[in-house]
This record gives sequence, C-alpha cells and structure tokens, in this order.
Amino acid sequence: MPRRGRLLILILLVVGGGAAARVGGGQHYSGSHSSSSHSSSSSRGSSGGSWGGSHSGSYSGNYGGYSGGGSASDLGWALFFVSHPLFTLALIIVAYVLWRAFVRSFGSLASTQRVLEQADARPIQAVSARDVTAWVDALQRRDPRFDLVGFLDQAKALFLRVQAAWSAGALSPVRADLSDATFRRLNVQLALLRLQGVRNVTADVAVLGLEAVGLEQTSAFDTLHVRVRAQARDLDVPAAMPPQEAQSRVSRVAAEPFVEVWSFVRRPGVQTKQRGPNETGRCPNCGAPFDGGAAGNCTYCGAIVNSGSYDWVLAEITQQSEAGAAPGNVPGLEALRATDPALSLEVLEDRASLVFWTWVDAQSRTRPGALAKVATAPFVSELQADVEALRARGRSRAFLQCAVGSVDVQAFDLGPDTTHAAVEIRWSARMGVVASGSAPGGLPVIPQRWVFTLERKAGVRTDADRGMATARCGNCGAPLTDSLEPT
Repeated sequence: MPRRGRLLILILLVVGGGAAARVGGGQHYSGSHSSSSHSSSSSRGSSGGSWGGSHSGSYSGNYGGYSGGGSASDLGWALFFVSHPLFTLALIIVAYVLWRAFVRSFGSLASTQRVLEQADARPIQAVSARDVTAWVDALQRRDPRFDLVGFLDQAKALFLRVQAAWSAGALSPVRADLSDATFRRLNVQLALLRLQGVRNVTADVAVLGLEAVGLEQTSAFDTLHVRVRAQARDLDVPAAMPPQEAQSRVSRVAAEPFVEVWSFVRRPGVQTKQRGPNETGRCPNCGAPFDGGAAGNCTYCGAIVNSGSYDWVLAEITQQSEAGAAPGNVPGLEALRATDPALSLEVLEDRASLVFWTWVDAQSRTRPGALAKVATAPFVSELQADVEALRARGRSRAFLQCAVGSVDVQAFDLGPDTTHAAVEIRWSARMGVVASGSAPGGLPVIPQRWVFTLERKAGVRTDADRGMATARCGNCGAPLTDSLEPT
C-alpha cells in the first residue's frame, strides 16, 4: 500500500486505552500505537540493558509489547462507513486536510513514516534478576556506595513529594529533582488545567512497589529506569473549590492502580551522598537551602542543581502502555558520536520534550512567538499564520488533558550543513478548534504519534557540563526566559 494510504489508515483507526490517576495528567493518556506489536530494546549506549519483556527476577518488571487487534466495534464502524457514504466522504476530506497540515508542518511524509515503521520493528528483550545484578555491579564500579535499595527508597520518597507538589499546584519544592523538560511539562499541564478552570486533586496516594527495569550507561550519563506501581484517588474539581470540600469529594472516588516508568539520570562518576529524610530542599552541590525557581541555579554556589552533575534527576515519566518503546541502535548515532562524543540521547529527548510542551503552551495561549527560542523562524512563522487565520474566524486551538506517553530519539540524519534528529513523541489530548474565549465543551480524546525534527549546525559539539539543563541559551548557558525574542 502507498505510504499516504497507510497514514490515512493510521489517522482513522488510531486507538487508545484508559489510564489511572497520577501526576502530570497520566490518567488522561490514551495510547497511540496501531501496530500489531511493539518493542522494548537493549541499551542505547555503550553498556546497559533493556527495560522490557517478562518478569523473571526479584527486580525485573513486566514490560512486554502490546498488541492491537480487531473487535466487534471495529466491524460496526466499517458497516457504518459503508451505509453512510456522505459521512465517509466527509471523514476522508477531514483526514486529507489533517494529513496536509501534518506534511506542511513536519516535513517529509516518507521519512516520518519510515521512522515510525522502524520504531515498531524492534524486538522485545526480557529483563531478569541477573540483568539487575549486572546493572548494580556496573553502577558500583563507578560509585562504590551505590545501593539499589537505598536508591529505590529515595525514588519512592520523590514520587510522593512530586504527587503532593502536583496536587498543591506548586512545583518549587521538587525543582532540584526534575530536569528542565520535566519541570516544564508539569507546569504547562497545571496551566492547562487552570485554563479549564479546574485543578487536579489526589488523595490516598500509595506506592505498591518499585523495581529497577533498565540501565543505560554512556560517557554522558547513567540512566536508571524504575517501574513504579502505585494507586491513588483522583478528581478534577473547580479551581475555586475550597480545599476541604475538594478533599471530601476526592475521598469518595475509588482508588485506581497505575504503573509508570520513571527514568533517572546522573553524570558518570558522581558519588552517592548519604541523605536523611529532612535533607530535601537543599542544593545537591553545597547543601545550602534551595527553594526552587525556574532558573534552577543555587544562589550560593551557582550550581545548576537539576543538571544531573551532583545527584540523580528525574528526566522522564513514561506511561505503562508505552514502556519499552525506546529504540536500540539509533541510526546515525555512532557516526555522530565520532565527532561529538558527549552527545546524549537523554539530553536530546529532554530538549524535545521541552520543545513539545512549549509548542502546546504557545498554541493554548495563542502566543506562537513563545517558540522563538526553541524553534526555527519558518516553523514559528507557519504557526503564527495558523493562529492568525483562526483568530480571524474567532477561533483558537484547545489542548485539554494533554499527556505524553513517551519521548524517544529514533534516527539522526547527518548533512553537510545541518544535523537532524527525529524524535518520536507519543501523546494524547482532548483537542480541537473552539470559539475564542468560550468553554471548550466536549472535545474528543485524540491519541497521536508525532515525529519532531530537531536541527543544529553540522560540527556543533555538546556541552557536557550543562547536563540535563536543556532550557538554557546554547551559547552562554543562561536560563531561557518567556519573552518572544529569539535572542
């Protein structure tokens, strides 16, 4: 079948499943895979292991692939299309318009489709207790004081603190523990809730289990993936509702279980520090009080506290339905590392996530210029034209319950003048075009798989000292502001 035909089918038949309550709107994520099977993979770096497969050890997790498939509802839709030809024609026209917009905004359809096909073709690899033992040994060779049980205890404590910060709508208490993109992601999602006039309240959050399910080691980072099994009560309530009433309402909601993979990164050679239960809210470098803030810099020693250069940092939250989707051998990666040894997939994925959430925020607030520091001028101009055309009709785009399933680098293209990175983002949202200034109403949940193409000049080398601090000027390292200027 021609590539265009396959994409139309992907648009029409994309399906997703429900998810339970959790920080960052994960309860709203609806998976966007449409292939019959999917992948988890082996290490993407010089050493490490997979985070997929079947449970076969005390530390391993069940991250096997997932399957699509038909159902009675599929046949019902097919019969509906046959018996309603005008509706079918209208749907095809809408799909074609969406496809044209996709091609205009994100380049070659053929290359995008190829990236998605490559992502779905990678095999599943199981995780065993022997794998986990090897990961611990590898970490202890660099850091003799590393203890997996102690690390998981800290991960559990952070999980609960992040949940509490999310429910309170203030992320400053966990700023030092979140990468720039993770911090941006949660802040944008909180802002989207405020635009809807609601806030998300959780109660009775409980961690049911944590398991190490993967390690990747490169010259840039150690990345340790942890499966978190938890449950919580969750409810969206009016933003003005008094806290006591909100807690009373959420207490009547059934507690729902959920599973996520939390990925932590740290620079190689960083040594484990002994931290007591009351030592949160401090700079991981000098120990001075750190009260958060968008800049992420310690006011005493100047350290970028969330760079991963001093302690583990939460770099990604992957939903259960997408766990194990990370690619193994990324095309073009080794060739690029030959000239840029410090290149890190973790940093690039963090940067792509930062761009994605800035893109969502820019459209939600009808401020396309907010992308100026992280997107090319033609990209911003096209988005500006789209926003202006909608504004002329009294319309705007709405993104409600926006959630990301996974962010994964899929391929590099090394050109003579520029280097391109294809980064697949799986996400979903209740989204659509609505009347400006009005309540969005009942928008449909649309699960999606997009490839964001990032570019930089050929020959540019990664500044390893900045670590996971990706919301910074590429030249001097200063934190990016929210201005509309590209400089």
